[in-house]
Amino acid sequence: MTNRLVALAATAALALCAGSAAAQQAAPAAPAAPAAPVYTPVSPTLPDLKVTFTDPAWTGVSLPAGQQCSRNQGSGSTPPLRVENIPAGTTAIILQFNDTDYAPLSTNGGHGQIGFTVNAAIASLPAVKGETATMPAGVFIEANNRASGPGYLPPCSGGAGHLYFADVLAVSKADGKLLAKGRINLGKW
Repeated sequence: MTNRLVALAATAALALCAGSAAAQQAAPAAPAAPAAPVYTPVSPTLPDLKVTFTDPAWTGVSLPAGQQCSRNQGSGSTPPLRVENIPAGTTAIILQFNDTDYAPLSTNGGHGQIGFTVNAAIASLPAVKGETATMPAGVFIEANNRASGPGYLPPCSGGAGHLYFADVLAVSKADGKLLAKGRINLGKW
């Protein structure tokens, strides 16, 4: 009788564990971020933004140590940047992060789109922690990354030598206009 009770208890425990795993697998996913807005260029030839790093660890050649995704033992953030030549009427700078060597994340902010509220011809954009939905004041998620979730996904190629870059857009959010653009290579990892 005791052996039978032990066997029944073990069977019940296994069923509960299996049920928990199934419930976890069937749990609904977090709601998807809305599609990123598409901005209409104000002219066929847009002015160029001047974009530079403000942290000397970022050179555009190789990523600084630790600036990769958590899956690869990093705690990456966006690079701090200085953006100049911002046209009048700009209400936000949008950074679209991409990996040139991985087609699904190579365009339109595959690694996420982060926005910064601006109101001057020159802006200093702070570093923003990756892999989180929590943004500092004046910063917002324009679109989640297309690989793993909220916000910016730091480089995650496992050190395969991929080149990462950011397209930089000066936009007027109120009327959906693209006023100027630029690009900066983040470096290889």
